[in-house]
Amino acid sequence: MRVSWLLPSGLELAGLLHDTNEAYLPDIPRPVKELIPDYKRVENLMEEAINNKYGVSTNEEDKRNIKRADKVMLATEARDLMGDTTDWGLTEIPLLRPIKPLPIDVARWMFLKAFESYTKGGHHV
Repeated sequence: MRVSWLLPSGLELAGLLHDTNEAYLPDIPRPVKELIPDYKRVENLMEEAINNKYGVSTNEEDKRNIKRADKVMLATEARDLMGDTTDWGLTEIPLLRPIKPLPIDVARWMFLKAFESYTKGGHHV
């Protein structure tokens, strides 16, 4: 959700759904992913299917904005939730406000409310 909060108007749904393929595919660390050429192809197909389902269309600039927001959140999560990540090579500056983990039922409710807001209630999860 936090990625969607960092994006300009019109990109919020794309930001909210940017990692939804991980519901169907395992999240593999980027360096390992690069060693598996077909994985990225399958990941892209899954992302395209999800985006088509929910009417998400992004151009290259949008994708760069989403990737940057995702990296800002990774830097913030690393600082607040993951201990020593000095060797991760993170380049983005984390958000000033620290992340506080939410109970799963609260996070689920917030995600669904954001989804409803971004889709104007037109789609169902």
